[in-house]
Amino acid sequence: MNRILATLYFVRSAWSVEALAATPVLFRGPPALAFSSATASLQRTTGIPSNRKWRLRLRSASRWTNAMAPLTATPSAGIDAANANADSNANGTCCTDEEGVRALLGAQDFDRIDGLVRERSLARWQGNYTGADDLKERILGDPGIPGGHEVFLRDLPRREGGGARWSLVPTVGQQARDEEFRSGTKILQLAHAALGLAVEDNQRPRTPWRNRPRTESLEALVDKARARLEVLLEETRTLEQAEAAPDVEVSKKQTTLRTELGGRTAADAALWFALAGTKDARLFRGLADAASWELDRFGQRPSCKSKNVYQILERFSAAGLLGHDRLEAVARRCLRSKQAGGGGFAGETEGALVPAASPNLHSDRSLLLIWKFATKQKKQQAFLRSVRKEWEDYHREEGSHNATETETEESSRASGAASNRPDEGPSSYEWETMFRDATRPLVVDVGCGMGVSLLGLASTPGRQNGEERESARLLLGGDARWSDCNFVGVDLGALGIGYGRGIAHRWDLEGELAFAIDSAEDFCRKLGSYPGEVRCCMIQFPTPFRLQNKDGGNSQLPASQLDGFMVTEKLLETIHSSLHPTRGRLLLQSNCEDVAVWMRNLACRTVGFESIDDDNKDDDRSDGLSKQQRTPQRTLDWMAMGGERAEGRGWFQRNILHRKGATETEATCAINGTPIHRCLLKRKE
Repeated sequence: MNRILATLYFVRSAWSVEALAATPVLFRGPPALAFSSATASLQRTTGIPSNRKWRLRLRSASRWTNAMAPLTATPSAGIDAANANADSNANGTCCTDEEGVRALLGAQDFDRIDGLVRERSLARWQGNYTGADDLKERILGDPGIPGGHEVFLRDLPRREGGGARWSLVPTVGQQARDEEFRSGTKILQLAHAALGLAVEDNQRPRTPWRNRPRTESLEALVDKARARLEVLLEETRTLEQAEAAPDVEVSKKQTTLRTELGGRTAADAALWFALAGTKDARLFRGLADAASWELDRFGQRPSCKSKNVYQILERFSAAGLLGHDRLEAVARRCLRSKQAGGGGFAGETEGALVPAASPNLHSDRSLLLIWKFATKQKKQQAFLRSVRKEWEDYHREEGSHNATETETEESSRASGAASNRPDEGPSSYEWETMFRDATRPLVVDVGCGMGVSLLGLASTPGRQNGEERESARLLLGGDARWSDCNFVGVDLGALGIGYGRGIAHRWDLEGELAFAIDSAEDFCRKLGSYPGEVRCCMIQFPTPFRLQNKDGGNSQLPASQLDGFMVTEKLLETIHSSLHPTRGRLLLQSNCEDVAVWMRNLACRTVGFESIDDDNKDDDRSDGLSKQQRTPQRTLDWMAMGGERAEGRGWFQRNILHRKGATETEATCAINGTPIHRCLLKRKE
């Protein structure tokens, strides 16, 4: 009967403190024997197998029985010994601001709550988590807690006998927010909707009518996100400045900010807003503030690896954040602690791709992240489809931007006009409106993609280093500097153009850097009206055509050099006529050897360009970007077909552009160890 009663008591109390303390008395026998008997009885009566979870519970409970052996001989003495043991084991528990908390609570309330916290710490150490949760509810709901305050608990793991820190903090956070705010659209959801809007815009014909509501919709999403973010940041500032709880542990309290933007969520939201073309710099600074708070909370934990810190930095880098003192300081402190404690810093090659603890768009890792979206890798393509659906759902629920009859009619006419030439750009460009000084030399990136290369060139300082001077000498000629030029990028992809425009606005490059959505041939035809010199045109890593091998090539690529490939004889002729007769340069780059060979041969043999030999072959300024480690399969197939090699005179084995001018594809090739084929051309004399 005693065994049955003990078994039922175990089940009902879920290994509570009282049950485990009383069990040896009920069994009237040695603790280990009593415990095994109870276990056997329970398995016989319930039929539950002794699985792993069950064994873990038994193991934690067995520590109880071994610790309470004195109870079998003298129950009262055993209980006294257990109480003494509990007091000694709970010495790791204390209040972090005892004087201030006593002033708020009073002696009686303080002693009661402190005793409950100690009891909870002991229960957790002994494996009685159900009992510990019950005690936590009693602590948080204690009637002695003054209004406007709550108890903040922080457990100390792996401390002998258990341990915890507790204090009183101002009542802020999710429980202080009204229901409307808590049920509102979260910031990450708004970021997804913004990116979904950009994806939808990228996949539909460009018309002047559609551009207006698209801009208004994006601005509405950004305004809503910024307003919500300010509420969360204000809550965090309140915690930071609270005089009632000066201990730093208060910053780790569960807040609305942690609930909504926990972990790297703020960094993810920043990247999605940037890809959507957001121009509001205040939103990105606010998200960086939130990320720095979160990183300060969890960044030095053993579970946080150095690569997790770098993932936050790389997303803000790819979002175009120029700098953030607090985020950089927190990241540097976290990485230093990982390095000192062996937290995976040296062995994590993925995290080692970013050498500094500061956001940098042109770091290898952030460029690799941009490349994945620019080339629509499988994972990123699925994500872009999901965010487009999220935008459609959000738009439907909000009921915003309902088209009037007039707008619908205009849309129909615009769509009809676009059906003939869906990619038609403006008939001409107002260069004086696009640039502050339209007489400066112009650098053109044809097929600019995400605009990363132009962003780096346009932001190159006037005081150039050796690498920057060398690239300017090769592409601009003489003593020209990148800071003396205007820059324009053209592409048919609205998503990439929007991304570039957003960062250019936040970097204050408007008036020197512009982007256009237009076809390559149409845009280059309009270059003749530019008031200044067209000093340099760049065609970097165009989407390659199919390699016509025995397998027929990749069916998703342009069919051949003459069917769907961007670089045509007509395009090269237009560029040839637009470039300055003596100082003009054409840069061709590709990671496909057959594509690079075909472009150069077409330009030199048909159009009227000639190659420029590398006059400094011994100068290694590659910065690691052109060091070949392996030969791609496409190049092996090209060699097997007897194709012409991109070797010898007229081919550059080093970088032509300096580090900040590298594209996302160039950085990815460096990481993957694949070669890049470059040549620099000028008009024949």
